[in-house]
Amino acid sequence: CFGIEPLGGVHLHSFAADIARAPDGRWWVVLPGSPYAGVVALLTLLDPLLAGLTGRALPPLPTAILDAPAAGPVTRIVPVRHLGPGTVARVGPDRPGQLWGPALADAYAVVPSDHLPGAPVPLLSLRPR
Repeated sequence: CFGIEPLGGVHLHSFAADIARAPDGRWWVVLPGSPYAGVVALLTLLDPLLAGLTGRALPPLPTAILDAPAAGPVTRIVPVRHLGPGTVARVGPDRPGQLWGPALADAYAVVPSDHLPGAPVPLLSLRPR
């Protein structure tokens, strides 16, 4: 994808989203049809693209402890809400066609497949920086 590293350093292949450049130089971020996956695509593709095009560095992702196990067979991106300093909890539901989770969330947690309970997870903020 034109040298753009996704936020969190995790390449996602579970939804169809892409970055393309038109012959006239305009950039396109192609989002999936699922609203939930569309929000995830915006956070992981659009922010790094805009940062690269404007020459600004992406800040390091904040981290927090996830209050309950959420690991699965693949890296998951789940909506979370801050419980207190350094701790987040999942909110849901987080199914593909639903936006309840993101509407209630402060951030998305990037939960790797090998995540251990009590280990910090990177957060993709849904609030302005």
